[in-house]
Amino acid sequence: SSCVKAMLRAVRLCGNGLPCRALKSKKQVKKVNKELNPLEQLVPHLPREYVKDTVNFFTKGNPRFRSLLRVIFSPNSPADTDGDREEYEKRRALFQQQSSAYELKFRLQEDRARQRMWSAVHNLPSDLYDEAVASEPEPVPDELLFNCMYKEQFFSELDDSEKRVLQAYYNLMHIRYPHSHIKARDPDKFWIKASKVVSRYKEMAQGKKKPKKK
Repeated sequence: SSCVKAMLRAVRLCGNGLPCRALKSKKQVKKVNKELNPLEQLVPHLPREYVKDTVNFFTKGNPRFRSLLRVIFSPNSPADTDGDREEYEKRRALFQQQSSAYELKFRLQEDRARQRMWSAVHNLPSDLYDEAVASEPEPVPDELLFNCMYKEQFFSELDDSEKRVLQAYYNLMHIRYPHSHIKARDPDKFWIKASKVVSRYKEMAQGKKKPKKK
């Protein structure tokens, strides 16, 4: 038939090297790269498992919470006299004056030490200079920290009431920052991608909309 002859003629022409009509190209599906983007914005994040101590401590009716409030805030029926308060204000003013003087002195010492450090780094040979700039700072050993060196001396000079107040302060800091040692050891746990924060807010909103099971 005429249709068959036309098909044979087209096959013969293609076999002779003559151009034929190109086939319809298929649409290429772009593959989405689901790999993590290292340049994606990170935001601070506090995992829920690290705030259990804080949440449990501030629950209603906790006797430890009431005891801590008694230490932090003034008592309802104070027993100090006007002379005691006047003496306190004098000692407080003297402490602030001496504290400001020592703070200024230490700040000047830190500035001089910082200038000497940068001067020593700039005076290094070229190979050592690049190594020093690229290196990561190392933490100060615990035995050289101020609070570790003089902790026993300060604690031994306190009376019982001052030790009680100091212990209350330690307890309060632990309640407020129970995860501080974990954050110092593994700070990456406390950062999360901004996209995950949005998705978690959506999950919380959806969880509130779900009807409660009877």
